[in-house]
Amino acid sequence: MRNSLFILGALFLAGCSSSYTFHSNLDKQNFTEYFKAGDVKVYKPDALPTSAYRAIGLVTGESCQTLSSDKVATEADARTQARKNAADLGANGLIIRNCATLNEKNSSCMTHVLCSGQAIKLNN
Repeated sequence: MRNSLFILGALFLAGCSSSYTFHSNLDKQNFTEYFKAGDVKVYKPDALPTSAYRAIGLVTGESCQTLSSDKVATEADARTQARKNAADLGANGLIIRNCATLNEKNSSCMTHVLCSGQAIKLNN
């Protein structure tokens, strides 16, 4: 009896699903944009890549807390933004040169972190 109720319930749900449609705002471009920073490896000036590379350009990334209810600006977020900007240039590596916490009284940010670095293309 229990098995027949399970099968009947499954058939009922399967019959209802034919009229159900699922819509999502997810698309390939959103995924590409979100994950592109993961394709850029971060290096520090004291631990440069061991393989050959060429410089592509300078990039910056920033993290800004505009409202007290927003997340506090972090160096990690600023580095991630710099990695995204490096990926936009076609880089697969980033040498972080400097990260600084800015305390400007006239700034629109309550907390503000800025990172700069050299976008590079590793010759793999």
